[in-house]
Amino acid sequence: MDHFEQEKLRILILDDHAAVRSTMRQMVLAERFGPMEFEEGKAGPEGLDLVLGQTWDLVVLREGIEALSDLKRIRPDQLILALRVPEV
Repeated sequence: MDHFEQEKLRILILDDHAAVRSTMRQMVLAERFGPMEFEEGKAGPEGLDLVLGQTWDLVVLREGIEALSDLKRIRPDQLILALRVPEV
């Protein structure tokens, strides 16, 4: 079995809306990139606790510049995908 088939990426998705987190996990990430281990939480203090509690391959953050700056201050080497939703 190939190395990439054995290891699952560990991804943390942070957003204040459960439906958004679920959609990102199921429809965007899992379908495109294969086996992954996900955890979800709200942005803000809950999200920071999750980041500090474990090691993540990637943290996905949809909104919250404050949370992004806190994450980079606490874990400067953490890989973060910050998504910005355009205003309509």
